[in-house]
Amino acid sequence: MELHSVLLTTGASVGFFNLVNRGLGQLYVPETAQRNIWKWRNIATSFVHSLITGIWAVLCFYMHPQMAEDLIETHSVFSHALVCVSIGYFIHDFFDMVFNQKINQSWELLFHHMVPRFTAKLRHLRQAKEDAFRNGDRVLYNQARNTLNKEIRVAKRSNAKNLENQFSSKDPASVWKGLKDIKNYKTPSPSTEANQQLAEDLNEFYCRFETAGLTPHTRSENLSTQPLTPPATPFSPPPALRISEDDVRQIFLKQKRRKAPGPDGVTPACLKTCADQLAFIFSQIFNRSLELCEVPACFKCFTIILIPKKPKITGINDYRSVALTSVVMKSLERLVLAYVKSITVPLLDPLQFAY
Repeated sequence: MELHSVLLTTGASVGFFNLVNRGLGQLYVPETAQRNIWKWRNIATSFVHSLITGIWAVLCFYMHPQMAEDLIETHSVFSHALVCVSIGYFIHDFFDMVFNQKINQSWELLFHHMVPRFTAKLRHLRQAKEDAFRNGDRVLYNQARNTLNKEIRVAKRSNAKNLENQFSSKDPASVWKGLKDIKNYKTPSPSTEANQQLAEDLNEFYCRFETAGLTPHTRSENLSTQPLTPPATPFSPPPALRISEDDVRQIFLKQKRRKAPGPDGVTPACLKTCADQLAFIFSQIFNRSLELCEVPACFKCFTIILIPKKPKITGINDYRSVALTSVVMKSLERLVLAYVKSITVPLLDPLQFAY
């Protein structure tokens, strides 16, 4: 095949695929699919390219069977035309992405992790470009398009930097979050059938070991009945627990933002962010609860979440029940636990372990 024939075939290929792309652009696209219109057009054009090159390859091997034995040394019009058609397709795709500003849409399937998060600013700029296009203002449309492309490039660099920071950090949660962002993976929420009968069955299942005929624990006769020797030093009652405002602030600042809230809806992120403002109020509530030896009823409420252990539920034992308690109540428990430990640790045997 001569050089002018190669150039002519390549040019004809470019024109053909441009014609295919324009024909696909004239097709009706539902309104719900307008967001991914160029992605599907690119897939359709790629399918036409593979179909044509596949037919060319079949004809080439049919007309020249020796090509299967030695593809390098065999030179035929079909093989050159096959290469020219492929080159024409990639030239068309290159011009389509660079000059028609379709880089993000065309490469979405290959470089999904480089696609920026569509923030409110990008959404506003895209709406401005669409308004300019509908109004027919060419100058304003070009300005809006250039501004949108610049902001997309900035968002891409920012997104790439965030992913790099997630992988370079030593936090496994950040690494997994980066992997999910790259793959666009969303954890499917477990579906459970919530009804009153299921609650009754679970209550009966978890309380099946509680019977009314259990006898209270009695002291064994084999134990020694010798009286205990009094301690060498008289036991002095510990001082009453008084929770300070600084203690509440410190326990609120240690909260993890990603933890689930309790039935009261108070999130750990709220307590951590507003620790300075809420420390005084909750210190008064905690101290009043300790004086009355009771806590508010909302602190003792909890929500039971059923997490399936298996994809297909066959019985009640396939559920894992998780109780979500109030974050405020857990904070009070940690403060009381620190006080109890400060009293009991000196009284424990240093060789004591486990229980």
